[in-house]
This record gives sequence, structure tokens and C-alpha cells, in this order.
Amino acid sequence: MHYVSALLMLLSGLKGYDAYTYQHCVNVGILALLLAEKEGLDEQDIKWAALAGMMHDIGKVRVPPEVINKPGGLTLREWEAVKSHPLHSGDVIRGMGGAEGLMQAVEGHHMHHDGSGYPVRSNVKRPSPLAQLISVVDAYDAITTVRAYKKPMSPVEATAFLEKGRGTRFDPHHVDAFIAMVGAYPPGAMVRLTSNEIGMVVKTGDQPSKPTIRMIINERGQSFTREEELDLSGIHAHGRSIASVIDPALHNLTPGMAFA
Repeated sequence: MHYVSALLMLLSGLKGYDAYTYQHCVNVGILALLLAEKEGLDEQDIKWAALAGMMHDIGKVRVPPEVINKPGGLTLREWEAVKSHPLHSGDVIRGMGGAEGLMQAVEGHHMHHDGSGYPVRSNVKRPSPLAQLISVVDAYDAITTVRAYKKPMSPVEATAFLEKGRGTRFDPHHVDAFIAMVGAYPPGAMVRLTSNEIGMVVKTGDQPSKPTIRMIINERGQSFTREEELDLSGIHAHGRSIASVIDPALHNLTPGMAFA
């Protein structure tokens, strides 16, 4: 895999072209690696999953940045330019002597499990298993991130979106494994407890409904004066559980408040 270092150097250069795309590629690479490990793939496939995740959007360097970050709707021509990026990503990997399986993964990450999506290839009826894994983590990271043209979904809303696309847009196997990995309340979700305390999920455990919470607001509506975590599955929970998921914007909360 002599081409890996060259691809990673290329990814590093993406930061200067578009900071969001760079960070998104890094995030997808990490999530893909974790999901591949969760699914019990062998060491080689785990490495490929991480690399495919990091390189899946590298082809966007051939799409004008004003199109990538356009706040309004795209024209038909602009949308066709955006839809071309998976093939551009594949061309980059092919040009550097990358493996065929890696190329197929990045070219197919916007093809859906049922054969719809893009790009349309007459000789490809369904994306490869690795492409379908990347599709799940790519969608999750994209829809939970602030963009110029949309508000982000909460982690809980995002997992519901994946579940809704199960069997059509997404491979059910990868959706089930991903949701099992992040839990019923994924890290980053803001929740209100039955005690009326508010906190952010920071860690999932063996019991999906009982994650570890970084406390932000106490039962009297006051901010915690020191960092405090509460494992809802532990003895210190004292019967407390999650009452609801909340929209942090409606309560003037930010994730940074959990680490103040």
C-alpha cells in the first residue's frame, strides 16, 4: 500500500481548499474505522474502511468551492457538478495506483442500497459492501454538522434518519451495527433527566438507555460549577433516567458548556 502516504498528504492539503470537507473526511474516516471494528472485519478491511472514509470526498477539489458552500439551492448544472465528485475521488485513487476495492468504495458512497442514488453506472447495479459502510457514516456526519445551507440534526434525529432509510438508502446490516455502536442516545445528544437536570451524553455503555452524562444544568436551573459525569447505569444515578432529548438551541446551550 505504497500509495497511502501520498493519499494522506493529499488529504492534508484539502484543509486549505475547504475546511469543512477536510474535517468531514477525517470524521468519516474515524467513524468508518470504528464501525468496521464493531462489525468484526479483518485488519485489512478495517484499514481500507478508514482510508476510504478519509478519501471519499477528495474529488470535491474538482468542484468549485462556491458551489460546494453555496447557501441557497443549486442550479441543475451545479448539482451535476456536485454529483460528479465520487467519480473524481475514484480517479484520484486510480491515478495514485490505489486498490480497486478502495476505488469502488469512494465511487459508490452515494449509491444507495437499493441501486438508486448516484453516480449511475450501467455496469454497477449495487455499491460494494465497503461503499455501503461509508454511506452510513458519511450521512451521519454530514447531517449532524452545521452547513451554510442547512441546520444540523441532533444525534438522535440522525440515527432516526438512518433507521428510516434502512433497506432502501442504507444497508440494514450497517445501520444496525452503527446504531448499536453509538447507542440509543449518541454522544453529543443533549438530554433532560427525570430530575430536571440537563446534560450531554458523552459515553455509551452496555445499556443503550443508560449512557454517561456530562452534567450542565442542575435541578434548580443553575450551571454546575465543576465538571461532573453521571453514569445512569451506576449506583450514583439514584433512579434518575433520561426523560427527553432537548434542542440545545432552545435552551441557549452549546456542547462547550459541558466542558467549561
